[in-house]
Amino acid sequence: MKAEDFIQSSATVRIYETKLLNSQFLARMAEAKDFEEAMKMLSETVYQGPLSRIDDPRNYGQALDEELTKTYETVREMNQGKHIYNFQTLRYSFHNLKVLVKEHILGEDFSGILSKLGTVDPTEVRAQLKSGSYNYDVEFMDYVKAVMDDYEKYNDPQRIDIMLDKFYLKEALKYAEKMNFKLFVEYAKDLTDVSNIKSILRAKNQHKDLEFVKGILVDTGRVDPEFLLTIYYEDIETILERLLTTSISSVIKDELDNYRMTGRLQAIEKALENHLMDRVKESKGITYGPEILFAYLQSKEAEIKNLRIILTSKLNGLSNEDIRERLRDGYV
Repeated sequence: MKAEDFIQSSATVRIYETKLLNSQFLARMAEAKDFEEAMKMLSETVYQGPLSRIDDPRNYGQALDEELTKTYETVREMNQGKHIYNFQTLRYSFHNLKVLVKEHILGEDFSGILSKLGTVDPTEVRAQLKSGSYNYDVEFMDYVKAVMDDYEKYNDPQRIDIMLDKFYLKEALKYAEKMNFKLFVEYAKDLTDVSNIKSILRAKNQHKDLEFVKGILVDTGRVDPEFLLTIYYEDIETILERLLTTSISSVIKDELDNYRMTGRLQAIEKALENHLMDRVKESKGITYGPEILFAYLQSKEAEIKNLRIILTSKLNGLSNEDIRERLRDGYV
């Protein structure tokens, strides 16, 4: 895979980018007087088609999912686009593995919460889970086997999510290194750092012990998990201050005062997620290459996440100020 393989697709994606909803539009939607007005604004955008196919406006999630799936399929059909699709949909693949393992254990059908995105074949995974015989030529089946072995040993459903989350982050870095483009490797490492820091902060709030924390941290980022373990028993403010000595310092620094005033971690988590988008924005200076396709998919993900926040908040009667606080940074 070479940057030159993406000359034509990069030009096409730059055109698609012009249809992304910018931060000014999302801000206006957040200021809409109610859910109905927000939906009316959205129906005048590229979401018009998907929205016209739902029976009830409150089922807007179906329309957002349809638009997201269409975007991913468009990129996958581009020259070499399947590589970008496969990397970006890894989290959907591992979501589906969680669902399939749990439905097997519980003897239920969870088809309704499977994602249409990703590379996992539910039929194949179900068949191998049922037979107990694993074909490692099928993608990710070694991870499924490891999770099932662990469940038989510990009988702890929580470990299913923990293990597959760790496998996802390791797979993301492995795939990024195989693609051999700097942005993907840096992004995969950022994913681990953001995940690890969010995990220790949540574990701290839930009063989890050190053994639990050891089990959830992943070693594919820049911030050493051993360092995170040494600071775990500090209070949260001190943990954040100690993180100022790491590669994630600029993210924490901007929100530390906010935490000191409010005692709320939401702003820290939001800043960590925005850090990932900052990495994606590095592609803006690239003329052509896989990074442009990746950034477009990330941008659509961020756009749809913000639309969900706005519409859900409007339905639940949240104030405009509360909505603005919840919105994440976009690409445009």
